[in-house]
Amino acid sequence: MIPISPKLRITLLAVLFLAIGVLFGLRLITMQIVEGAEYSELANKRSEQKQTVAAARGEIVDRYGRPMVVNRTGFNVVFDMAFLDHGKENDMILRLIDIMKQSGENWIDNLPLAKTPPFAFTENEGDVARLKKSVNVNSAATAQDVWYWLVERYQLENYTPEQQRLVAGVRYEMEQRGFNYKVQYTFAEDISISTITKIKENSFNLPGVDVRESAIREYVSADLAPHIIGRIGPIFADEMDKYKEKGYAANDIVGKEGIEQALESELRGTSGERQITLNNKGDVLEVVETKAPQPGNTVVLTIDKELQRVAQQSLEKQIKNLQQTAPPGKGKEADVGAAVVIHVPTGEVLASASYPSYNLATYQQDYTDNAKNPLLPFFNRALNGKYAPGSTYKPAVSIGALNEGVIERGSLVNCTGRFQMWNDYKPKCLSVHGNINVVTALQHSCNIFFYDTGWKQGIDKINKYSKMLGLGEPTGIELPENIGQRASKEYSESHGERWEAANVVMASIGQGGNEFSPLQIANYTATIANGGVRMKAHLVKSVVSYNFEQTVKESKPEVMADLQLKPGVVDVVRDGMIAAAGPNGTSLGAFNNYGVTVAAKTGTPETSSQTVNSVYIAFAPAEKPEIAVAVVIEDGWHGYTGVPVAKAIFDQYFFANKDSEKPQAIETLLS
Repeated sequence: MIPISPKLRITLLAVLFLAIGVLFGLRLITMQIVEGAEYSELANKRSEQKQTVAAARGEIVDRYGRPMVVNRTGFNVVFDMAFLDHGKENDMILRLIDIMKQSGENWIDNLPLAKTPPFAFTENEGDVARLKKSVNVNSAATAQDVWYWLVERYQLENYTPEQQRLVAGVRYEMEQRGFNYKVQYTFAEDISISTITKIKENSFNLPGVDVRESAIREYVSADLAPHIIGRIGPIFADEMDKYKEKGYAANDIVGKEGIEQALESELRGTSGERQITLNNKGDVLEVVETKAPQPGNTVVLTIDKELQRVAQQSLEKQIKNLQQTAPPGKGKEADVGAAVVIHVPTGEVLASASYPSYNLATYQQDYTDNAKNPLLPFFNRALNGKYAPGSTYKPAVSIGALNEGVIERGSLVNCTGRFQMWNDYKPKCLSVHGNINVVTALQHSCNIFFYDTGWKQGIDKINKYSKMLGLGEPTGIELPENIGQRASKEYSESHGERWEAANVVMASIGQGGNEFSPLQIANYTATIANGGVRMKAHLVKSVVSYNFEQTVKESKPEVMADLQLKPGVVDVVRDGMIAAAGPNGTSLGAFNNYGVTVAAKTGTPETSSQTVNSVYIAFAPAEKPEIAVAVVIEDGWHGYTGVPVAKAIFDQYFFANKDSEKPQAIETLLS
């Protein structure tokens, strides 16, 4: 090897450094001059994203403008995919949940698996089926099968079982709500100011988490008319196609039941949009609202809020009173019921109560207990219950017989306590009335009179008038209802039962296959009170703009059927019902010396050899009817056990001072 002198070594190093410097210089010149514009554009590059801004949902008020469902300003915790630290979402979720736990806050978790091992399915079959479909397993899959796939899908293998369940609940809900770059996910709703502070203080550990001001749905009296008002909820993945066609975003909230669902198109607002500008690092440079959201319309119900309260409270009170004071087999077993009030001239439903009931504000928290309750508090008995009317059906048979000329006001039937038509079957009456006409037969609820009258009339004529009176027919109500059925040969045979001559006499007293909803029974009562003109039952009085400045829709009274009865027919039946409500009638003097004249009828339909329901109908004032009432108490034993409920309703309607409770300006608008 030829030795290199120190001087040459220094010279070579100097040349090398000079060459490197020249190269760097040339590259710098190229970057600044030749490629400068390109790099400048890259450094200043911006991206824009659009986000949907939810609109406030329309409010729900009663007929006098008194609020039932309103919106207030609150704060929600939301996730924004644009700012998430992808691949580290699980850790972020656990940190956020720790803050929520420390603050005593709830968050959204609708995963239908128990919160603790072994993570069994919850009771809601629909939610479980949706979960199985989401993880792509068959309907026979066990909870453990589903859990295995959830752990794998969300990469939860390295977490404790408790942590796995917490994260899975959030991640599953994110998927169900369609979380993506355009659709934010609402993690928690209506959080406190102190929780907001904690989240802001820990924001550096919570990338993609933000707190947004939002309109919070609030129920002014959450236990009032829940079956009518209904509830709201998220759009599930299997519903998305249907709602997407109507312009909904995946994270929108929609009506799920009741008026919230039936009037969804009016209550939903029009969503707005905001445009978010980010730099190349993902930092937000600008947020601009490009389209302001428009709140939904206000729905004005026909319901009288205070009358509704009385209907609910009096129904509950009477059922509990029977449980505590009635003898076994004579009302002590009463546990559920319904009451409906209808405005006679218009068909407006003023009150609709079902017992037991539930609380809209605590629907989620109470869901499991209510779903397991054998008394079915979620069930709208007023509209969907199906009950034999018993002797409350006798006015219908009377109207048909009078109008067809089968009987007249003075026609007599001899009640000996037994119907003597057949040798081997002699249905009985509860008393021996002797010679009795239709008015007195209604007063004392004589079975023999109606066995005889129904037999002479025949099942076809009985059903002809039952149908015109609205029994076994749609009422026109905006919510789902049970249509029920009228007794007939066709119905019996379709259920594998023989139709015999005796079925006709049983049908004549409201048994033998006749089953109707409390709403239908109330509407039938209103039709009698209205002189044989049946009005469409409805719950929506009008729809007005959010600020009450414009009427969008207004419900007009609508005639469903006009029986065009012969003169005097309704008068005869009305007289019989007035007598039934009087001192010697089956209402047991409840309306003696009452301030208005009441027309009524009791019903005591047998549901089995051991149980008897209570059905009670009434309208008042009898001379010029305003409201009609129907009360049903299962296992109530006798029709008169429904009288206290009807009387409390009449007391409230006719004698309570309601004027002080009506917001005058809104009352004027809505009248």
